Order: sequence, then structure tokens, then C-alpha cells
Amino acid sequence: EASSYKRIAEEYSSKADSVMDTAFGIIAGCAYNGFLQVYSNQNQKASLEDIQDFHKIMKKQAPLIRKALIKSES
Repeated sequence: EASSYKRIAEEYSSKADSVMDTAFGIIAGCAYNGFLQVYSNQNQKASLEDIQDFHKIMKKQAPLIRKALIKSES
């Protein structure tokens, strides 16, 4: 799926590095939206601790996401 996010990012940016950063931002935003939607579906709000945990997970997974974006170029 990384290639589809990359195509979306290319619509907003023309520089290769910027395309990758934009695609990463879109992916992170979608993940965050899904994270918040789970709480919304349960009529709850994410606690600060849950949000911090989400950020830790995203930070840990960031290299894998970037690797998938790079791999989608080939």
C-alpha cells in the first residue's frame, strides 16, 4: 500500500524527499485517525498515556514505513 500513499503525496509535492515525507505524514495521519476512531466508537477519549504509547509505537515503526516507501519506488 505504500505506493498508493506515495502517489497521493506526488500530487502535493514535486521533490523526491518531500514526496517521501508527505507520504509518511499521510500514513502517520491515517494511523492516528484510526487510533482515535477506536476510542470514538467506544464513546471514550484517549488518555495522555495512550497517546504517548501511540507515538512511541509510531516512532518505532517509522523506519519500516520509510523502508516500504523506498521499496515502492522499485
